[in-house]
Amino acid sequence: MLDIDLDWVWILLDLALVIGGILIAALMAGDVLRQRRAPARTAAWLLTLLFLPYFGVLLYLLFGARKLPRPRYRIGRLALSSMAVDEQSAHPLDLLLRGLGVPGAVGGNAVRIHKHPEEALNALLELIASASTRVLVDIYGFDEGAAGKRVLGALVERARAGVEVKVLVDDIGSMALRSAMRRLKRAGGSMVRFKPVSQLFLVRMVNLRNHRKIIVADGARAWTGGRNIGDPYLSSLSHAHAWEDLSCTIAGPAVRVFEDIAMSDWRYATGEKIVASEPTAHALEPGHTRVQVVPSGPDLRDDTWYAALLCACFTAKRRLWLITPYFVPDEALMNALNLAARRGIEVRVFVPQRSDNWLVDRVRMSYLRELSACGAEVYRYQPRMLHAKALLMDDSAAALGTANVDARSLFLNYEVMTVLYDHADIAALGAYINALLPDCVPGVPRVGWLREAMAAPFRLLAPLL
Repeated sequence: MLDIDLDWVWILLDLALVIGGILIAALMAGDVLRQRRAPARTAAWLLTLLFLPYFGVLLYLLFGARKLPRPRYRIGRLALSSMAVDEQSAHPLDLLLRGLGVPGAVGGNAVRIHKHPEEALNALLELIASASTRVLVDIYGFDEGAAGKRVLGALVERARAGVEVKVLVDDIGSMALRSAMRRLKRAGGSMVRFKPVSQLFLVRMVNLRNHRKIIVADGARAWTGGRNIGDPYLSSLSHAHAWEDLSCTIAGPAVRVFEDIAMSDWRYATGEKIVASEPTAHALEPGHTRVQVVPSGPDLRDDTWYAALLCACFTAKRRLWLITPYFVPDEALMNALNLAARRGIEVRVFVPQRSDNWLVDRVRMSYLRELSACGAEVYRYQPRMLHAKALLMDDSAAALGTANVDARSLFLNYEVMTVLYDHADIAALGAYINALLPDCVPGVPRVGWLREAMAAPFRLLAPLL
């Protein structure tokens, strides 16, 4: 028998583990450097991989990726319309987004903004009921409360009538779903979970969630905005649990971009390619609004909506109003907002007095105090959770959609925003924001230097929120 020195075996095993960990971490470090991040975030990942190689690699595989690695996983070429606004008369925001690959604003759309939950629910039910060929649902949250059951019932009815019904829900946002999938499948429709957490090692990038809210009927009409399908968003019967939110319905050529986004998400989740709808003449509703649909997320090379916010800060001439439930901007966006306020732009930021995330509320206070010190106006909405996401820039552009002002929405999640360039729609959104003022407390409570110093470390958590 061979006389084996076990001490040397363990030494060699330890050495192999160290070398293996260093090699694997080095490979991951290359991926960290390839993905465009803020220097602080890049440094944090590199240090984690260096000092905790195996644990760091595990963390990075699950939570570190920011953009989809291969082109075939990214969003396909979005629909471009010959009706797009001429570049000579296009808004600066429109021109920037075109440069990032987003289709230009297109006219001929009819837009209806939903300010109240029942209005939003009725509009959604009407849109589903009107479908004669296809309904695509691309949604973060879908629950089986009273409102959810009504929406599911409408989808089941259309599926039984022979309409193609495909529903994509985010696995984390729609954990409460139980029988809906089976019921819709029995009716002839399909419901799929986006990036199931149970398959987190297979899908990787488990932190890149689908936060979009898009419902498209016949490729001609779309329902979108900040609302999920659930009672807090679509019912005010229980006032204590109702959330303040915004959504809209759109009919016209801009809907084709919404459909392209929903089809791309469906293909990524299922591998099934869907052919675009050909809207029939009776399905089109004449309108005059110029609309630009702006997707952002891991399936696009650039951070499109983040770039749009920066552009708005630097090109606004009179006012810049923001509504967001979570206000945790990165350094560049914070500086842009501060500079806009200092150069005399009327910067207003509306946030809920208390959101549904205690930690985010703690982190945001330091940012809001800094912004207020630069001359911006901060308004804290009192009655309930303010979940709307909106932007108002002068009298020339307005936007609503799914993106919050935080790192997750701006750099990680799949999001979609709708930009409106017509005065009537801009005025309507401005009136909605002004209507919030009586229920808001202006300003940010002052704190002493000690408490401000104690709050500073919270800002280190900003990239994680």
